[in-house]
Amino acid sequence: MKKFFSFIGVLGILIGFAQFSWGQTTITTTTITTDTTWTLAGSPYIVTGHVYVQGSPTPTLTIEPGVEVRVNDYVCLEIGHGSDNAKSGILMADGSAGTITFTMAGSSYWNNIGFHQTGTGTINHCLIEYGGYNGYGNIWCYDSSPNILNSITRNSKNHGIYVYRYDYNANPLILGNTITDNGTTTSGYGRANASKSHN
Repeated sequence: MKKFFSFIGVLGILIGFAQFSWGQTTITTTTITTDTTWTLAGSPYIVTGHVYVQGSPTPTLTIEPGVEVRVNDYVCLEIGHGSDNAKSGILMADGSAGTITFTMAGSSYWNNIGFHQTGTGTINHCLIEYGGYNGYGNIWCYDSSPNILNSITRNSKNHGIYVYRYDYNANPLILGNTITDNGTTTSGYGRANASKSHN
C-alpha cells in the first residue's frame, strides 16, 4: 500500500511538472516566409534570436490573444525588409480577446518590433515593454504604415513609438494608446508623419 501511495505521489509530481512546462516555445533566429501563427497553446514564446517576417508572396505572422512573447537582450522582430517587395511581411497581433504581451526575457532591453517599408500589420490591445535598445523604440516604423491601436508601450530604453520618414510617406495610424515611462521623450514619438489621436 505504501508503494502504491508513493507511486501516486510521484505520478502527481510528474503531472504537475508537465503542466508547468507545457506550452513554452523557443524561437531561434529565423526568417518566416509562410503564414505562421503563434498560438496560445504554445505560449510563452521565448525569442532568442532575430525574427524576420518577409517573403513573396507576403507572409503573415499572426499572434493569438493572450500570448506572451519574451524577447532576449538586443533581439528584434522585423516585419518586411527595406523597399524590396519580394521581402514584404505582415504582423497581426490582435489582443482584443486577451492582451498580447511583448516583454524582456533577459537582463537587458530587447530591440523592437520594426516595420520596414514593405512591412505592415496591426498591433491592437497589446502591451509592449522594455525594448528600444537600438536607439529607436519599442515599436519602430520606418517608412511604413501599420495600425497601432489601444495598446500600452512603456519602459522603453528610448522611445515608446518611433516613426521615421525618409523617401516614402510613412503614415501609421496610432490611436488610443498609452505611451508612458519611456527613456527618450515623454510623448514617445520620434520623427513623425503619423495619424495620432487620443494617445
